[in-house]
Amino acid sequence: MIFSNSEDQLALFSFCLLIFLILIMIYLYFTNDKVSFIVKSYTSCVKPRLIRTHIGDEMYDKYK
Repeated sequence: MIFSNSEDQLALFSFCLLIFLILIMIYLYFTNDKVSFIVKSYTSCVKPRLIRTHIGDEMYDKYK
C-alpha cells in the first residue's frame, strides 16, 4: 500500500469520508425537496443574524 503509516491511512480514510458526505449532501440538495427546503430556511434565518452581528443593529434596520 502507498501509505504504510496507520495515521496516514486514517487521514486518507477521513478525507474520503468527508468528500463522500459532501457529495451526498449536494445530491440530496438537488433531488430532495425537503432537504432543499431545510437548507434554504436555515440560510434565510442565519444570514440576517450574521449580517446583524457584523454591521450592527442600527445599520441593519436602516438597510432592511
